[in-house]
Amino acid sequence: MHESQDTTGTTHGRVRETRLLARGSDDALYVGRSTVLRTALDMAAHSFVLAHNHPSGDPTPTPEDEATTLELRHLGSELDVPLTAHVVVTPSGRYAAVHEVALAGRCAPADKVVPDLAGWKRERMPDALGDEDTPSHYDVPPDWVCEVISPRTERVDRGKKMRIYRREGVGHVWLLSPLLRTLEVYRLEGGRWVLLETYEEDVKVRAEPFDALELDLAAIWTR
Repeated sequence: MHESQDTTGTTHGRVRETRLLARGSDDALYVGRSTVLRTALDMAAHSFVLAHNHPSGDPTPTPEDEATTLELRHLGSELDVPLTAHVVVTPSGRYAAVHEVALAGRCAPADKVVPDLAGWKRERMPDALGDEDTPSHYDVPPDWVCEVISPRTERVDRGKKMRIYRREGVGHVWLLSPLLRTLEVYRLEGGRWVLLETYEEDVKVRAEPFDALELDLAAIWTR
């Protein structure tokens, strides 16, 4: 449960400023990722710490806390304002740090990545799906990943992420560029990425691994 959420800007390891981002009810609080990152950038911080309160008195991070931490760590790194900690506090003074799970559970901290879209074959999905036992992150590498690339993210998407996806055995990667209106389709073969096709503009495609379905790219560019 959440009452308030704060962000603290730091410079050279020192706390420079703390801001209250939102106040919630006893059982709900929503703060957009963009609000958190915009606040950190507005502080001109070198990094930032996020904290929120659990009025229940239990500081155990929820699956939502873990998912938020992972996403903000990824987005903050790309914006050069990294999230260095996310802490859950309680009225009694108890607290806990939120930890993330790396892709496949085997990666070093610098290897934590969040695909824009990902898909698994049904037989490879964990049993817990859609109920209270569902984990915040799956340790099973996806079979397909799609990255929506932009000038800001292209270096990471084509470099670091593609290397990690190759190492973890992701079967297919799509690189979608709304700016260039292109879709690049890659297949992993023998430990190497093979570019199967580059589709452009308003064509209808049947792209692996979803080649049984026709995808109208025009419908993507107009959104």
